[in-house]
Amino acid sequence: MLTGKELGAAVRKAVQLKAAKGVSQVEIARHFEVKPPSVQDWMNKGTIGKEKLPELWDYFSDVVGPEHWGLREYPHKIGGG
Repeated sequence: MLTGKELGAAVRKAVQLKAAKGVSQVEIARHFEVKPPSVQDWMNKGTIGKEKLPELWDYFSDVVGPEHWGLREYPHKIGGG
């Protein structure tokens, strides 16, 4: 599992891939019930609460797989698509 700056880089790439599908950073923040600067911190510093990781993996599962996050597989069942 990635941490720190590596996690931040992974979040940044996933956000970029979502943006390519028309999803803004503001929409991502809204989904996670945080303010956009929090998403910016996730990307710049890799600071995201551990309790949010399963939701993060699920939310971005349409654009990246578990390997993107440094995992062999997700530790739980996610996504429906």
